[in-house]
Amino acid sequence: MARILIAEDDPLTAEGIKLLLSASLHQVVAALSDGHAVLEQLPALRPDLVVLDFDMPLRTGLDVLRTLRERGDKRPVILLTGSMSDKRIHEALQLGLVSRVTTSANLFAEAMALAKEISQLAPLAIRACLKAVIDGQSLPLADGLALETKLFAGLFETGDVREGTSAFLEKRKPVFKGN
Repeated sequence: MARILIAEDDPLTAEGIKLLLSASLHQVVAALSDGHAVLEQLPALRPDLVVLDFDMPLRTGLDVLRTLRERGDKRPVILLTGSMSDKRIHEALQLGLVSRVTTSANLFAEAMALAKEISQLAPLAIRACLKAVIDGQSLPLADGLALETKLFAGLFETGDVREGTSAFLEKRKPVFKGN
């Protein structure tokens, strides 16, 4: 189960994201409404993934992303925005942001589709991937690969692996339980 921090100043959008994630086995650790609060509370909340609105009060999502990267924090970030200049897009990509580009009219639908897509995956595998990325980036290559191998091997002891294998063999959609 991935621990997710949502930072969105529009209450309707924040509630929509929380509602979608509540149907998954992922845990929303907090829903904050400004970038300053994200940076203050991030150490205590310890999320695996941060979802940031681009236009927030006090500090924008891009400001928060920039600060995280300057601090050496490589955790995955999803940046939500209805519009962004080419200069800002270039900066976000240089900060390690992987982007899905869409029109402002389709923004909410795209964000929800992506969140739903992620929520359908095996939660223990998602958490292991996030841990490998976050913890592994600060390690020497050999240690990072050893961590990845250890996390991957640990998944084989879970019910989710058995469920995924059974579902594949039975040609059905898996029902992951996070165990």
